[in-house]
Amino acid sequence: LGIQNDAYALSRAGLLPVTQFLSLAQAYENEDDASVWGDLASNLRDIEQLVANEPVHSAYQKFARELFGPAARKAGWEPKSGEGHLDALLRSTVLSQAGSYQDAEMVAQATGLFQKYLQDRETLTPDLRGVVFALAAQAGGPEVYDQIWELESETDLAEEKIRLLMSLTRFQQPELLISTLEDSLSTKVRSQDSISVVTG
Repeated sequence: LGIQNDAYALSRAGLLPVTQFLSLAQAYENEDDASVWGDLASNLRDIEQLVANEPVHSAYQKFARELFGPAARKAGWEPKSGEGHLDALLRSTVLSQAGSYQDAEMVAQATGLFQKYLQDRETLTPDLRGVVFALAAQAGGPEVYDQIWELESETDLAEEKIRLLMSLTRFQQPELLISTLEDSLSTKVRSQDSISVVTG
């Protein structure tokens, strides 16, 4: 945990080439600690923000997919007996990261789970709902957009509303994102949730 965090801090300070941090990150392929994956994911996401509009972005996404993909496949979508909360955290982290870096298999599986959830609300554990909603939105279009708003309107749980609202920020179509931004400043979204949606 400390080694990769220190390496990232040195890169941010301009004292270590970021390529060295990325080389180090590759060594975490077989990591099984949720805290380490969480910090590594956050640091790699910061770098992605910097290269998002650069020609290297697709290569960066491939790099991240190859790091998170095997861990996501190992964790799987189904909780195993005897697992603790850290195992659940690890699962949601690696699945989320692999999918957000365009791992086609993870995105397809999440989309399938979302469709099952629409038919039966008991098919998805709460700790994976945010991941599934987000990845289904990332791959979805207007139909999924409407389905997510419908789910948001039918729940009274604040935590569930936030999961669904944040998934609305993951659509790839500009017109849907603009619609979400407009709705975030309307009575459709609670004022305390607006800033999260706008930031997302």
